[in-house]
Amino acid sequence: MLLPNINLPRPSLNLLTDIYKLRDEMNRLFEGGVPFISHNEFPPINMSVNDDNIIVTAEIPGADEQSINASVKDKLLNITGKREAEKTSESDVIHRTERFTGEFSRTIELPARVNAEAISATYKNGVLKLVLPRAEEEKVKKIEIKTV
Repeated sequence: MLLPNINLPRPSLNLLTDIYKLRDEMNRLFEGGVPFISHNEFPPINMSVNDDNIIVTAEIPGADEQSINASVKDKLLNITGKREAEKTSESDVIHRTERFTGEFSRTIELPARVNAEAISATYKNGVLKLVLPRAEEEKVKKIEIKTV
């Protein structure tokens, strides 16, 4: 029989941090996964923008690339997928479970509209990389100034 593993946080000088840690452990216990916290969303992402593209990378180690989906609508990017739990036997005693398993979904607001027809995506070494070309109307237009 598997009993839930509760990791009580060590007290610190910051009461608010202690409360958040305790809430995280309680959420993990009752929800069976990573709790929804605004500063700890899954998958973690990086986003950069240049003149032509918005580049988003998401860390999703251990996920099968066939389970990962990405879609864009207007200025919203949605990344969904599933990460399977490791197989254990009934005789195994679980001491700690910190890695998120199960289904995930994350929606990110993009800083500009994109050309959905030209998006490219790669998944390598647990990192999903999306290159989202900016829509023509969103690109910065240089104005030529003439002297008179």
